[in-house]
Amino acid sequence: MYLDISSGLNIYVPALLEAGRIFGTWSQLRYWQNKADAPEVHLLYTDPILANVEVPFYNIYEQKVEYKTFFFSPITSRDSQHPFCRTLLNDIYDHTADNQSCLEKRERLACQLEQFVYFFSALKNNIPLILYHLEGHSLEQITTCLKDLIDDTRQMLQDNYQKSPKLSRTSYTKAILSLGFYQGIVEVLQAQGITKAKEIKVPLLSVKNDFERVYNKFMLSLNYTLLTNEIGKIKKKIESKKDQLETGKWYSVSILEQGTSYLNAKNPRNFLAHSGLEKNITQFTIEQDNIYLRYADQYQDRQGNERETIPLIKEWLKREV
Repeated sequence: MYLDISSGLNIYVPALLEAGRIFGTWSQLRYWQNKADAPEVHLLYTDPILANVEVPFYNIYEQKVEYKTFFFSPITSRDSQHPFCRTLLNDIYDHTADNQSCLEKRERLACQLEQFVYFFSALKNNIPLILYHLEGHSLEQITTCLKDLIDDTRQMLQDNYQKSPKLSRTSYTKAILSLGFYQGIVEVLQAQGITKAKEIKVPLLSVKNDFERVYNKFMLSLNYTLLTNEIGKIKKKIESKKDQLETGKWYSVSILEQGTSYLNAKNPRNFLAHSGLEKNITQFTIEQDNIYLRYADQYQDRQGNERETIPLIKEWLKREV
């Protein structure tokens, strides 16, 4: 992208610079898998052009601009509270409009932003196993959603050049950057073959090996160190009791330790501290000397009630985004 900022002192120059900054940030968030594919931003400008001053020619200068990006979500934990991203969605698609297309686009955008929050939070908080349980959107679906958002915005701006549609810069920036980031995450996970399967049975070593590459892409090396430590502990405990375990049968990781424990649904501290491999909700099985993992469909609370596991993890991921 080339931005000509040689138009003098007016509002268009800072507007172009800000647009370049947002586009440059989106570009970096979108292309984690292949950084070389990320579009660049270049500024073009000339020597000062003064009235009544004759010069044979004016030099045109070009400067590449680089933008720092970090593994940080545009959508905050406050945005993720119920109702999910209400302010953002209301700013972009009017929920009171009697327009079926508008309502469908709003619902689609909400769904994709919510999935982005789950995927981002799982990576940030080092919860890799949940990513084998979640069904994300395809790159094509996210691209379509982003294209529709940009096209609709352009149409609103072009409908009336004399009156501003009063768009929320904050909400639109959050949505565009989040969708781009979601694309980048999905592309990295797809490259490693990390998708939801019909039968959740994840090889222990695959979690370790796959996420070594994933965390390397996102520059989250500490997450990998913590993950390998947890995997090593679980593997060692399983191998020490291997002769007592039945092949092909699923067991709770909690049987590897003495005593009875319960999951504290109100506090995810233990869940986060153990890279998501919390003993009361993580299950394992052994087949042909290979260890496989999954989350239990349900867990038991202190009152003895059966609760669903994945919805609870999703709530924790939203809270910790």
